[in-house]
Amino acid sequence: MQSGSVIADIERLNWSLAAISDVTRVLVRAKTEHEVFLAACEAATRNDFFDLAWVGLPRQDAKRTVVIGACAGRARDFAKDVEILWADVPLGRGPTGTAIRTGKLQICNAADQDDSFKPWIVRMKRFGLRSSLALPIRLPNGSVIASMTVYSRHPEAFGDHEAKLFAQLGQDIGFGIDMLRTRAAYRDALAYSEQQDRRIQMLGAALESSSDGVMITDKGGRIFSINSAFARITGYSADEVTGRSPAMLAAAQGDVKHAFAGLEAGAALPAAWRGEVLCRRKSGAPFPALISLNAVRDEQGSSTHTIATLTDITEQKKAEEAVRAEKLFSDAMMESMPGIIYFYDRDGRFQRWNRNFALVSGYTDAEITEMHPLDFFHAEDKELLRQRIDEVFEHGQSWVEAPFLTKSGKTIPYFFTGRRVEIGGREFLIGVGIDMSVGNCVTGVPPRPVKDE
Repeated sequence: MQSGSVIADIERLNWSLAAISDVTRVLVRAKTEHEVFLAACEAATRNDFFDLAWVGLPRQDAKRTVVIGACAGRARDFAKDVEILWADVPLGRGPTGTAIRTGKLQICNAADQDDSFKPWIVRMKRFGLRSSLALPIRLPNGSVIASMTVYSRHPEAFGDHEAKLFAQLGQDIGFGIDMLRTRAAYRDALAYSEQQDRRIQMLGAALESSSDGVMITDKGGRIFSINSAFARITGYSADEVTGRSPAMLAAAQGDVKHAFAGLEAGAALPAAWRGEVLCRRKSGAPFPALISLNAVRDEQGSSTHTIATLTDITEQKKAEEAVRAEKLFSDAMMESMPGIIYFYDRDGRFQRWNRNFALVSGYTDAEITEMHPLDFFHAEDKELLRQRIDEVFEHGQSWVEAPFLTKSGKTIPYFFTGRRVEIGGREFLIGVGIDMSVGNCVTGVPPRPVKDE
């Protein structure tokens, strides 16, 4: 016949085995770390022998606090607002803090006789808790990530057999957590890889849709890849340029060769470079291009690739040349006229004038820029001039005879014309002034004498 103590030991061991078996089963089904911890606590307290189970998570803060990650059991309110640390201080020398700090299983079968329980003994008595076991939860690499603490109202609830069983449970939970983290890391890596693949595809599509040529060179300054626009602009196919130096595009020494000299010599390329160069197509025809270079660097700051954008600016140069030619023509026309020519906006701000205007008026170009057209007339003539200017902007054109007032105070009789023109959505007046004084009359209007003021 078995003694009562042996029966009690067997019964206690059976309770522990049942709890641990339940915990092990839920580890397989859990999807997150919180699910693992909560399921473990619920499984441990499913029978009537253990009254409370909770998982404490250490924080790397200044106080080294422990927060409750999961909790279950009829005495779960014990864990509400409980203050526990894992530092080597009174609040950290209880079973939970010690298990985390030392990584060793902690058993207390008589809490009221253990000084380490002093900060919480009143709370334990209120809930009728007399025994506890705290098992560190380790990852396979040995690091402690949590502590699961199990309480019982029964004294001497944890013996040597229970200690071994729960110690193994701590390892099993640690393996379960590590498996979850490995799966999560794999999913994250897979998602990141897929995201990178999508980015590469989008970048490739963007490069192919660009009207600018794009060329990528490797660390040695050799062409690694080009887009279709580059092939269209230069006439070279990818096979013809891959592995070659960008200097093959140079139409003149010092252009592309100079731009890529640092690459070919293995020198450090600036983070970005931009400039106009004269390039050469496959046919041998030269063409002006705007080249932008951007270095791609690794974590150590070393250049691994260079992205070069090539823009054919042939049409832009033609347009600029046409503008220059037009300006030269208009300047020549203005300067060849015998009279004065003026061009100002509706607010009376001068935009352009010919050299005769400055010579006749006696004002410098800087002074004319700050003046109003009415400043070149006497006060008694300004109202008539204002009316004629308004006529130009209202009806498109007008003319007037009026004495032109010079900087020196002289007046010269002039015949002025004005026509309205619209440029860029703005209205301007362009006109010509003809000297009507003796010997300068070209309109048939009787001349007026010049008088000194």
